[in-house]
Amino acid sequence: MQYLRDWNGRTYRVGESAERLTGHSRGYLLLSAAVAMAGAGALQYGYGAAVPAIAEMRGWSTGGVLAVLAVWTVFQAGTAFPTALLRERGALSPRHALLAGAACCLAGPLALAYAPGALLAGAGYAVLGGIGAGLVYATCTCTVAKWFPERKATRVGQITGAFGYGCVPLAAAFVLAPGSTGSLLVLMGLLAAGSVLAAALILRDPPTDWWPEHIDPRSWAASKKLNPELAGNAPAVRQYTAAETVASPPFPAIYTVLVIASAVSIFNAAYLTTYALGHGLAPLAVTVAIVLLIAGNGGGRALAMAISDRLGRTRTLAYVLALLGAGQLMLAAAESPAAMAAAAAVAGLGGGAFYPLFAQLAREYFGERGTDTNHALVYSGKAVAGPLGIVFAAVAVPQWGTTAAFAPAGLLVLAAAVAVRSLRQPGRPQTLAGR
Repeated sequence: MQYLRDWNGRTYRVGESAERLTGHSRGYLLLSAAVAMAGAGALQYGYGAAVPAIAEMRGWSTGGVLAVLAVWTVFQAGTAFPTALLRERGALSPRHALLAGAACCLAGPLALAYAPGALLAGAGYAVLGGIGAGLVYATCTCTVAKWFPERKATRVGQITGAFGYGCVPLAAAFVLAPGSTGSLLVLMGLLAAGSVLAAALILRDPPTDWWPEHIDPRSWAASKKLNPELAGNAPAVRQYTAAETVASPPFPAIYTVLVIASAVSIFNAAYLTTYALGHGLAPLAVTVAIVLLIAGNGGGRALAMAISDRLGRTRTLAYVLALLGAGQLMLAAAESPAAMAAAAAVAGLGGGAFYPLFAQLAREYFGERGTDTNHALVYSGKAVAGPLGIVFAAVAVPQWGTTAAFAPAGLLVLAAAVAVRSLRQPGRPQTLAGR
């Protein structure tokens, strides 16, 4: 084992394989994290598909069911920063974080299925389920980024994709078998807890500054410095603390755009089933639309990260947001099952890919050392976005109608797509600050 330094002053610990350190290959660690993310993600996307079924099972209004999801997003995204802070300080290991996450991911769906009274059932799912999913999301993204320092963007995009598309079978079951909602909620909790528990037994952090032994870090760093294709993804000028990140010029714009995009994406995930059923679509057609939305939401993440390696983060982010905005306009105009499915697919492709793009922007704008907390600060915008998206569904839809509600959402996201093109990496000349 030896320490090396590159042209930018970054230190690399080289000479220890993942197999030697953990007994598992990096690919196996990645798969474990992806499975855990798929299980935890079902608590968000599976719940969205089940909104009408849960309303019928519990005897709640649609607004009441959506309110639970709004609170869930607050706790899920709000858990990210304290988790990242504890992880960064070495006070919380991946194993302990995931063990707690597994317990909460089980308790949330069980509370919704069996707890007496609306308050206990709703709060149990929103608070416990949200904290559990937040622990899993923050831990898995952080751990995978550390094990793949040379391909953070792509690998984190892959596991956050699993958070989106991992619940496709459960989402379809909620729509096709609404009479089995209670049993499906129990199944959701068991699958989520089991997948997260399995990852807890496997995942651990590499040593600080660890680097894969088969890649020369100095050659890799030099290629990033010299390759013009990567000029828009240049490393941070310096390492920012959490306080410096919040005070930096691009942070308010990054945070605002993430809030807008997240609010619209959550609105889609929470309301599409109700919207499609309200248009008289058959359950099978609704299922197709939901599956396309969720699959696109997950699958688009890894694709967007691969594209952004060539085109630049901000340019790719603008394209992703444009897709999300176009999807809203298509949903507003959709009348037939085919049009609804096409609109859902487009909205799905744009509705999740921005998350890993923002994660990588946090690293490239504010540095690697505080990447966990800096990304968590950006991601915490989802805690604001969740209630906004749900309130929009609960207020705008009754006032304007379901069709008209999608149009302003689409226009707002398209405006955000234009705005992100002006983002500039702090401290770097404009020509290299972002593309």
